[in-house]
Amino acid sequence: MSSVASGSVSLVIAAILYGIGFGSAQPAMQAAIIRLVPPNRVGMANASFSTATDLGIGLGAMLFGWISNYTSYQLLFIVSALSVVLSFLCFQFLVKKIIVWFEWLVLDYEKLES
Repeated sequence: MSSVASGSVSLVIAAILYGIGFGSAQPAMQAAIIRLVPPNRVGMANASFSTATDLGIGLGAMLFGWISNYTSYQLLFIVSALSVVLSFLCFQFLVKKIIVWFEWLVLDYEKLES
C-alpha cells in the first residue's frame, strides 16, 4: 500500500496498517516459538527469535535498498514477492517437519520431568 501512496494521508494509513499487522504477528509468532521449546530453553528461544527478526529487518532493508538502487523498483517488488513465495515453501516443506519433531521432543521431555 505504501508503494502506491499518493499523499501523506495514504502513507500514514499504510504505516498504521503495517504497524497493526506487525504488532499482531510478532507476539503470535513469539508465543508459537515458546510453545516449541522446553521450559528451561524459553530464554534462548526468545533471544534467537528476536535476533532473527532484527537481522531479517536490517539485512532485508539493505538488500532491497541495494536492489532498488542498482536496478528498478519493478525488480525490487518481484524479488520481494519471490522471497515471500520462498518463505512459504520453506515453511511448508521444512518448518512443519521441524515443528512436529520439536513437539515430539517437548512431549518426551515432559514425560522425563514427571
